[in-house]
Amino acid sequence: MLKLAIQQGIARPYRLVTTMAAVVIVMSGFLVLAGTSESRRLAIDQFVSANSRGAYDLLVRPAGSRSRSEVESGLVRPGYLIGHDGGITLAQWKAVSSIAGVDAAAPAGVLGYIGVNLEVPIALSSIIDRTREQQVVRVRPSTLADAGLTRVDDSEPRFAYVTTRPVAVPRHIVTDDGREGFTTPDNRLLSQEDLLDLGCAHVQVPYVYLEKTDAGDWVPICGTQFLAPQPGVDRGSPQLNMSTFSVFQALPDGRYKDFTGVNELPDPVTGAPTAPAVVTDPQLVMTTPLWLPIGVIDPAAEADLVDLPASVRRGRYLAGGVGESTADSELIVQALVAERLPLDEQLLVETALVDAGDPVKRPPRELLSELTSARSIRKVTSSHDLADVYHSQVSPGSEVRLDRGLKIGPASVSTAPDGHQQGIPVSADPPAAWSTAVSDHGERATGRRALQPLLSGDVVFRSVVGPAFLDPQDVRRPARVRTVGTFEPNSIRQFSEFAAVPLELYDAGLPALADGRQVHLGPNSNPTSYLALPPSALISVENAVRLTGRDDVVGALRVRVSDVDGVDGRSRERVTQVAEQIAAIPGLEVDVTLGSSPEVRSVNLPSGQFGRPPVLLDEMWPRKGAALTVVRATDEKTVTLFGLVTVMCFGLLAGNMVANLRGRRRELAVLSVLGWRRRRVVGLLVVEATILAFLGGLVTLALGGVLVAITALHVPLVASLAALAIVTVMTALIALVPALRAARRYPSLAPDVRAVSVRRTRGRPTPAGLAWTNALSSPGRTLTAATAVALTVIAGSALLAIRNDYAGTITGSLLGNEVQARVSGADAALMAMLLATSLMTVANVIYVGLRERAMEINTLRAVGWTESSIRQLAGVEGAIIGGAGALLGAVGAVIAVGWPLGGVSGATIGTVVVLAAVAVALTSACGAVAAAATPALSAATMCDEG
Repeated sequence: MLKLAIQQGIARPYRLVTTMAAVVIVMSGFLVLAGTSESRRLAIDQFVSANSRGAYDLLVRPAGSRSRSEVESGLVRPGYLIGHDGGITLAQWKAVSSIAGVDAAAPAGVLGYIGVNLEVPIALSSIIDRTREQQVVRVRPSTLADAGLTRVDDSEPRFAYVTTRPVAVPRHIVTDDGREGFTTPDNRLLSQEDLLDLGCAHVQVPYVYLEKTDAGDWVPICGTQFLAPQPGVDRGSPQLNMSTFSVFQALPDGRYKDFTGVNELPDPVTGAPTAPAVVTDPQLVMTTPLWLPIGVIDPAAEADLVDLPASVRRGRYLAGGVGESTADSELIVQALVAERLPLDEQLLVETALVDAGDPVKRPPRELLSELTSARSIRKVTSSHDLADVYHSQVSPGSEVRLDRGLKIGPASVSTAPDGHQQGIPVSADPPAAWSTAVSDHGERATGRRALQPLLSGDVVFRSVVGPAFLDPQDVRRPARVRTVGTFEPNSIRQFSEFAAVPLELYDAGLPALADGRQVHLGPNSNPTSYLALPPSALISVENAVRLTGRDDVVGALRVRVSDVDGVDGRSRERVTQVAEQIAAIPGLEVDVTLGSSPEVRSVNLPSGQFGRPPVLLDEMWPRKGAALTVVRATDEKTVTLFGLVTVMCFGLLAGNMVANLRGRRRELAVLSVLGWRRRRVVGLLVVEATILAFLGGLVTLALGGVLVAITALHVPLVASLAALAIVTVMTALIALVPALRAARRYPSLAPDVRAVSVRRTRGRPTPAGLAWTNALSSPGRTLTAATAVALTVIAGSALLAIRNDYAGTITGSLLGNEVQARVSGADAALMAMLLATSLMTVANVIYVGLRERAMEINTLRAVGWTESSIRQLAGVEGAIIGGAGALLGAVGAVIAVGWPLGGVSGATIGTVVVLAAVAVALTSACGAVAAAATPALSAATMCDEG
């Protein structure tokens, strides 16, 4: 029997090839599935393990800090420190630090904002006309922010007066008879009353320069800083505006003497006179207010958490403890200051030489009106990035006063009907909000508006809620922040982007969509906007307590647990135990951030007041437990796919067996006539199928290297041998059923003639009509091939549904998106394998059918049918089979996919329709190819095969 089975395979090479091809594809499917499962498990485990841990494992905040969105979504909202008013006491911090297993408990907080003035020098050399005796340069600043989408033009330009005449400043005196005034260089007295009437001076401080006329007289230049007294305003209290007025004397040697801010009044603290005018290149120094957040850290804990000392660029690292005090009890707070800030703001400056009259002895209001509207003779425009300006002015040893501190509240969001977050604007009174303590004490060149950001008139998302620090006892000697070193935020220890958790002290900047354009928005100088700057200065917890007089200055604790390697069971258990102990401390709540991964949450912001359209910000909210979700979903998907591929492969293999046995009816009839018993016939068919399966398996193993190279999968030898054994045994079992049916028939040697009902046709039969007749006359063969197509449609739809369900489970977070991208290649390989198996089965069924009808095909050739017509006949028959199978498969797919999910989505129906259409097209092509592969048979062959 074994010899006969081998001889049969050699004598019928097409059966050998088709059966072995089916076995090769099925076994390849097993190898791909085994390799996919193993490779996916190893790759995902390694990837998740390497990318499941961020800077900290637990986020500890005061009780009630979680927003409603966080509670409902399982996410952690970024920006939780800005505007959050502390809440964790030093005792709670120490209690968390003392828990066994806590490797680091790093406190973080934001005390508030301090106001500074960035100085932006504007060069005037290129615009000054050296041939003019007197000239005025007008400087108009504009602010660009939000990636250039917001533009605010300052309504109050600055001016520089350049003259070739001698310039001096008056000296304040009190005469022997008690009169108060200012003397000119020729000792002429200008009374205080005269200057006040002209509007040139404050009741105490002169804002006036003197110029010598051609006649030798010294006359006042009032400038534009102060307007004349208004009705209802006390004499001596003129209204301040920002239109500063600098004065330069052009010297004969081409240099300039700068009188900006120079006066002869003694310093109110030291009593020494101010510095005289300096000789320098002409430039107008513009000041732009910037409010900088003050962050709170513990230097030692921060070093353990993110290795902050490694990011220090200049000076030294921050020391712990309280600040130092000077001899007169002035508090100096040490700070580590950011080397750079992610400021999304530029100062656009238009510098113009204007056609204006003589500003000498002109009232400020009249002069301001004329200079503002004067025609430009020539002008230039320059752009200044405030991030660069800040970087150029920060250095170790620099100081900032702390009497300009404000507390800014948090930004609020709500959930819109489309699921996006919606930024909620708040009402504000900018002039009242930006009045600081120092503004009420007459500091030169400041005032109630001096530190109000120009962008504060835009839509406000955060409120100014009050002072950030204790009220200063003496504004002449306020506490100061002294820079001991600078650090580079971008050099903070980097953790995997897939496991990133908010590092509130160093993060800022978001991608956004505005008017269909992708832009990158960052914070600007206005702290009441939605995006906030990260803290630019970091001080110790002890200093924060001293400055605020409060013990609960910490807004959050970032806890790192020791001996944690990933998201394996042991590591999760350690983190859970520590979290439970922290949660037991009154007043604290804990979020487990181990295994979290950022997920995009869109926030809608309404249009701004200065040109910015509505924007859709993409904030990164870490999803808790994302890594564990990926691992579990991957395991479930692997099991489901294994079952699906197993059923599909063996179903198609069974169809192939049935098709081949149908073509051997005459051969089996001969054996029955020769006296072969049914059991022996069945044994022959099963042994033959087993041999072919085994040989096909050997071929697959021989081609295993090519398979591994193509799919980049690792298939263990044990899995390969197991696949060979399984496919061989399953093929034998599959062959048993059709063999029993075939042996039971004992067909006669007579030709297999069936009576079919046909209509009388007119004229010559067409390929389409004959294809329908053939399909209907052989329902068994047609049903076998159609079943193969139906299985492909069902399996393809199920595979896509599994893939979409898997993607819907894990995607969203960066970690899940990356894992999905990594496994999509293996999914495509499985789908290709299923499609190849189905097409091979259909092609084999059609090919066998054509060989069964060899006499018919040759008769058609004999009566004049061309090879093209025969291919068309087979193609239409393939399309009929494909259509029937697609219809069965579509119904089966809807049931198979919709029943477990409780319904069928529109996307699923669309997928089924597309797969069905593709199946019809491919089966038609398979029929044409099979016809082309069927040779014209000789008479002897026809007698043998017929």
